Amino acid sequence: MSPKDSLCIFILITVICIKSVFSHVSHAGCECINNFGTTRFACNGVNVNESTSGFNFIEKYCEKNMNYVVKKLEMSFHGGSMQAMRDDTFQKIPSLTAVKIAFTDITNISCNLFANLKQVETLELYHGEISNFCDNSLRDLMNVKTITLSGNKLVSIPSGLFRTLRNLTILDLDANQIEMVSRDVFLGLGNLVILNLKKNNLNEIACQAFSELRGLKELSLGTNKITAICDSSFDGLHSIQSIDLSDNDLGEIPDKCLQVVPSLKALNLSKNKLRRVPVRGFDKLFNLKYLNLLENAIAHIDSEAFTGLINLEGLYLNENNMEMVRRRMFVGLENLKTLDFVGNKIKDFEMMAFAELITLKSLDLSRNQIRVMKKDVLFGLQQLETLDLSHNKLDGIEDGALEPLRNLKILTLANNKLKTLENYHLRGLKRLRTLDLHGNELSTINPSSLVELGELFSLDLWNNRLVQIPNNLLKNQENLSELKLGTNMISRIEAFTFRGARNLRTIDLRLNNINGIADRAFKDLKNLTNLDLGHNFIYFLSPQTFSGLSNLKILNLFQNKLTFVPKNIFSDLSSLQRLYLHNNAIMQVQDNCFQNLYNLQLLNMKANQLSYITRGTFYIEERNFTNPVSINVKNNRIRSDQIRGDAFLKPRSRKVRLELQQNLLTTIPEHPFKLFIALGNSVHIWDGNVGNPNPIECDSKSNRWWIEDRISNPGPFQDFGCK
Repeated sequence: MSPKDSLCIFILITVICIKSVFSHVSHAGCECINNFGTTRFACNGVNVNESTSGFNFIEKYCEKNMNYVVKKLEMSFHGGSMQAMRDDTFQKIPSLTAVKIAFTDITNISCNLFANLKQVETLELYHGEISNFCDNSLRDLMNVKTITLSGNKLVSIPSGLFRTLRNLTILDLDANQIEMVSRDVFLGLGNLVILNLKKNNLNEIACQAFSELRGLKELSLGTNKITAICDSSFDGLHSIQSIDLSDNDLGEIPDKCLQVVPSLKALNLSKNKLRRVPVRGFDKLFNLKYLNLLENAIAHIDSEAFTGLINLEGLYLNENNMEMVRRRMFVGLENLKTLDFVGNKIKDFEMMAFAELITLKSLDLSRNQIRVMKKDVLFGLQQLETLDLSHNKLDGIEDGALEPLRNLKILTLANNKLKTLENYHLRGLKRLRTLDLHGNELSTINPSSLVELGELFSLDLWNNRLVQIPNNLLKNQENLSELKLGTNMISRIEAFTFRGARNLRTIDLRLNNINGIADRAFKDLKNLTNLDLGHNFIYFLSPQTFSGLSNLKILNLFQNKLTFVPKNIFSDLSSLQRLYLHNNAIMQVQDNCFQNLYNLQLLNMKANQLSYITRGTFYIEERNFTNPVSINVKNNRIRSDQIRGDAFLKPRSRKVRLELQQNLLTTIPEHPFKLFIALGNSVHIWDGNVGNPNPIECDSKSNRWWIEDRISNPGPFQDFGCK
């Protein structure tokens, strides 16, 4: 046998092997795909009832896939009809380890449908109409580990249905119509780890309902109609770590039944009808780490309500009706890290209200009705790192109120009614990294108010009433990286305004009234990468305006009053990548003013009044940057006879992607654009989907060059067109 013949036989064998592990059969709306022992069978919008039900229907559609061992079978009947399966449906596939059936009309699971499937480890029957199980229909699934019956119509579960399933660890009964569960339902499930009964119609939990589930760790009972829980409902749950009772109708904390689950680590009682947290309501839960009580109607928390929760780390009381925070509420919470009171009605605090919480890291009091932060309220919170007081009615902070927070890193005071920032407001916050004051009514800032904040990284003063930036405000801010001053009433940027903040990377001054910028206003900001001056009233820029900004990458001058772009104003901006000059009134651009922007990627001059392009208007010197720069001059007033024949053709020019749509062009000048395109640039003239396109006249002799060239080489002219 020749080497060539051997190679052919090898290829043939390989193809056959590949075909045996992956095959695809499609027949009359049904599809059967097999991939490495997993058979996926789908009948979308097909009625497969009567004679085709049972294993013979699998044979009919998957006959070419049945000559090898099938381990996993997935069946879906979305939009079709499958009302029954014969008892022999799976009998010829005893090797199955996983069965998934979805979107059927099957209402009854017969006694022998799953007979002899002793190797099955996963059984999923979801999004169907199942309402009844034969009492012993699961008897042979002795190795099953996961059963999913979610999204069916089960109202009850036969007693002992799962009694032979010693290896079952996950049982998902989510989104059925189950009204009651009793102890007999879960007989034999001593190794069950996860039980999901969410989104059913349970209105009560029977006594000792889960007493057989000694290995259960996670119990989900959320989104039911539970109003009462028997005192012994949780008896036997010796290993339980998480119980979810959210979105029910509980009017009281089920404290007695919780006393028998000391192993519990997470308890969710959110979205119930709780009005009060009683004394020692969670007394025996000394391993609990997370307690969720949000979206109830809690108006009162008794003193020592949480006593016993010595390991609690997260307490969530969001969206309740609390009006007052009292000191004795938190006795015993010696390891609490997170406390959330978002969206209550809190107006006041007792002195030293949080003094017991010496380990607290995060306190959220946002969206309340606090008017004044009083001295000594926050006493004891030496370890606090995050404090959120946003969306209150704060108009005052007493002297020393924040001083106990010596380790605070993030302070949010946004959307309040603060009018001034005094030097004592932030006293003691030496480790503060983020200060958010946006959305207040600040018109005055004491220059020394930030003097102790030597580690400040981000300062947000957006949307206040500042008319100027105080001199020396940033004097000691060597670590400041982000400064937001947008949406104020600042009219001028003075020289050396940002002196002391030499590591600033972002300055946002959008939406102010700025009409003047002093020379060297941004001097020494060598690390600045993003400067936003958009939506102001700037009409003049000098060669010294942006002096020293050698690392600036983004400069936004959008929607100002500029009419003239002089030479040398961008000469220091060699790192600039994006320059936004659109929506001004620019009529003149001095030649070579963009020459030194070697790294520019985008120049946006859309919606100005520019009427011409000269040889040097958009000249950018090429310095080892091969990608083209995008220059957008859409919606200007550029005329064909005002484009010089040598525009864009200076030696060592950067390649350009030019956007010229919505101007006043009647022709596309052969000079410079024929050579411009030949040199690897691109120009976009026509956009028929946008109003006011260029009025190109195809009958003009001046357009013949590109009309003729487009026939043989359409690519470069795809955005050329005529009116």
